[in-house]
Amino acid sequence: MRSAAALPIFLLFSSLLPSAARSSQGAVTAASAQAATTYPDTPEGLQNLVSEIIRAIKAKQAPRRAELIHGLLIPENSTWFIDEYGPGFGASLGAGYQRAAARLEQEIKAVYEADAERGWTTPKILRYADPDAVKAPLDHFLNCMNQIVPLYTAAFQGGAPTILLSLKPGENGKQAAGDLDGFFTYDRGGFRFIPYEILTKLPNERPVRIALDMTVMESKLTTKAPGQMPQEALKKRIGGRVVVQLVLDVSGNIKELKVLEGNPILSAAVLDVVKQWRFAPTRQDGDPVEVDLRVPFSLTSFSAAFLCGTPVMIKCQKEVLHSWRGQITGWDFWVLLQGVEGELLPREASGSRNAHLLRQAVPHGRNQSQLLSHAH
Repeated sequence: MRSAAALPIFLLFSSLLPSAARSSQGAVTAASAQAATTYPDTPEGLQNLVSEIIRAIKAKQAPRRAELIHGLLIPENSTWFIDEYGPGFGASLGAGYQRAAARLEQEIKAVYEADAERGWTTPKILRYADPDAVKAPLDHFLNCMNQIVPLYTAAFQGGAPTILLSLKPGENGKQAAGDLDGFFTYDRGGFRFIPYEILTKLPNERPVRIALDMTVMESKLTTKAPGQMPQEALKKRIGGRVVVQLVLDVSGNIKELKVLEGNPILSAAVLDVVKQWRFAPTRQDGDPVEVDLRVPFSLTSFSAAFLCGTPVMIKCQKEVLHSWRGQITGWDFWVLLQGVEGELLPREASGSRNAHLLRQAVPHGRNQSQLLSHAH
């Protein structure tokens, strides 16, 4: 139930303005961007902007009216939703907003034209930035933000926004006049309007995110794939440490992935592998949670000199390894073989409890620490 920004609804029985044709959004023009900067991020700034739109309508200044109303739309290339609500939910909200943008511009125009016809010119502006000072669902819209930014509403009549609906045949439930059903925010130098229906798509509770390491998450890894050591790295004998950071959504899918440390050539190979990972969902106290995961890799190949050796040498090496199979546990043995074949797999070998066996399994002169592995 809406309260702090609640919109009382009244029904109009009078004849209403006809609806105009839908228009496409298009890009925000340089002129509209410049106009937006003349209205600062304050209640007074928004009040002046809405009043200017009404004046342009009453003066029949169609280009000016169109420019100002178009400027209320969040640009297609804006990252506002992602910045405020994260890559997961924010991307979904942003996509929904852009789908609604074509009709939204026309709806804003129709409402403000009806307001101008009624002689409403100067709205009262309400600003919300403290979740504890407002009621549901506005508190939820603010609490879900990564960093709270103010939301505004404009109220032409009284101390709260009002929506006037039509009862004309075929228009039941359509807004005819009053205040826009949604909130204003400030983005890229100007006020932008967000329909109430977009923010209602936020989840009931923002997922909790917990930090875990690969020793815990390895058992949840349901999809994994080996990768090839880059040929350029083999030829140039490039090796080193690569650390990647993953953020898993509540379903166990990777929603964010970036390299924190590492050579660009090696990092690209690691990313190709990690992008294919899928995890089982993680729960805390029975509730699904997001997971922040940092995974270090030691990419120094088994060595480049050996991998560039003859097929006979590799065949002999694998035979030696197979002779140790009964004493080396499965994962370590598998990774060791993958190292011989030049593939990447996330697992520590040299630091494992089988390290002394693995070192013996490697022919003299080949350094086990050069095995491509996941280093804890």
